[in-house]
Amino acid sequence: MVDGEEQIAVVGRTIRCRSCGEEWTIEIDDLRLIGEETTDQGPFAIDYFIAFYANDRWRFISWYADGRDEAVRAMESLLGFELKFELVFSTSCVSRAIWPPSLAGRAFYREESGGGGSHGTYFVPRT
Repeated sequence: MVDGEEQIAVVGRTIRCRSCGEEWTIEIDDLRLIGEETTDQGPFAIDYFIAFYANDRWRFISWYADGRDEAVRAMESLLGFELKFELVFSTSCVSRAIWPPSLAGRAFYREESGGGGSHGTYFVPRT
């Protein structure tokens, strides 16, 4: 794999990712949220991400990561749920939970301003 290349795969019940030179894994059974997030950085930077929340930690992989389609199909099979990504054409900072169904459609990122710039906070929506 080339340095900086992003890749996602599902091996057994484990999601395996490589992003920004870092490799990480998440067990399907540890997932608490799968979502999608866009930024206003495109088309000059990657602006669309798949988000995972597990083990009290957020992880993100580019929508354009190698292996995405196969990984999404494998996650759908393991979760018994169709993952519908709907923000692909968004041009603003937006987040949307996809799974679990009880959180689907809810935001998980809140943009804030102040202190000389803008930033945001990630949170797990309440059911």
